[in-house]
Amino acid sequence: MSIINEILIKNIINKKNKIILLDFWADWCVSCKIFYKIIDELKKKYKKKITILKINIEYNKYILEKYIINNVPAVIIIKNKKILFKKYGFLSKEYMDKIINKVL
Repeated sequence: MSIINEILIKNIINKKNKIILLDFWADWCVSCKIFYKIIDELKKKYKKKITILKINIEYNKYILEKYIINNVPAVIIIKNKKILFKKYGFLSKEYMDKIINKVL
């Protein structure tokens, strides 16, 4: 991913009163590929309520370091630049629905 896209990601994360879900993944991660489908379903379901960004760790070192991501898949939910939720590993759609509804 280019530097322009990193700037775009930073701008989205810095928006006030906006809930952002960051999905950290990698091409080589088997769990990430399965989780990808769940994230797509969540993106459709909550498209007017939250912004979901899929971040490939291979191309986004700055964001990776900023949020101390040391395993994938990883999910972070942010609002007003504050981390509301951070979890590593595969998460079920039901669990993600519960967490998203909690932060809404």
